[in-house]
Amino acid sequence: MSSGVRSSLTAGYVRRFSAAFLAALLLAACYLLFVCTRAGQATDTLAMFTLSELNRSFAPWDQVLLREWYLFILVPLIAVAVIVALVRRRFALGARMLVMVLAATVTTQFLKHFLLARPALGITYYMTNSFPSGHTTTAGAAAVALVMVAADRWREVATYLSALVLWVVALAVIVARWHRPSDVFAAICVVSVFALLLSPLELGGERGQRALRRGRIFTFLAAIIALVGVVLVAYCYYQLARGGNYFTVGTATMDLSHLAKSRHPLALSLATGTVLALGGACWIFIFEVARAGMRPRKSSSPTS
Repeated sequence: MSSGVRSSLTAGYVRRFSAAFLAALLLAACYLLFVCTRAGQATDTLAMFTLSELNRSFAPWDQVLLREWYLFILVPLIAVAVIVALVRRRFALGARMLVMVLAATVTTQFLKHFLLARPALGITYYMTNSFPSGHTTTAGAAAVALVMVAADRWREVATYLSALVLWVVALAVIVARWHRPSDVFAAICVVSVFALLLSPLELGGERGQRALRRGRIFTFLAAIIALVGVVLVAYCYYQLARGGNYFTVGTATMDLSHLAKSRHPLALSLATGTVLALGGACWIFIFEVARAGMRPRKSSSPTS
């Protein structure tokens, strides 16, 4: 193996491990900010209420999607990923993919039921601890599994499809009031850790290099979109932390429900920020895994 290739692989591993560590830090920050503080719980709940209220103007697509979740989304994605791995005779890769799906799913359930608790801070709702989201974890794991096993010429298409599926499922569980936004972001972080650690580093061909260049442009745009979303969410977090006139109707939950139903500017800003941040996060996460198989080759003289 040439020194250039070895250097490229080493840099790739450092990047992947660093990104996985960052995802773990973001998971911890999400828990501390949105689960362990009153302002965070209020922000989470208001975003969920508002997106749910806004969706009342449309067909109940979220309920339809979630009812057919296993039959038409999860099982087909996993099945296609397994079939692709078998057809390509990438048995070790298929095994790593299945380990990633299992590890992410088990970790989410362990965190939710045994390690992380949701303190009672006066923001009541019928859901207890739902952090992280199991549905989003399985959606993310299935989506990234397809990207992991895709051949070079199909990896770009798999990346677009997987990012879209993950974003739609993540929105659906929030709109349906099955999960809060922080549950969804935490689930993406969990899958990110295992996907980044277990997906292989490979040198893509010319097609993969072109896809990598296009993907970087989309990632730049996704980062801007996510940044705008984060700024909007941070502003709303700050306003709810101050209190002001937002809590005047009755209990905190009643107040948040009233803000959502009245389509208060704060609620609309928060809903917009949540959708933007979530969309940007889904693309960046999927592309970071996909780029491992689309990295450009570095020409160098071979060494012994």
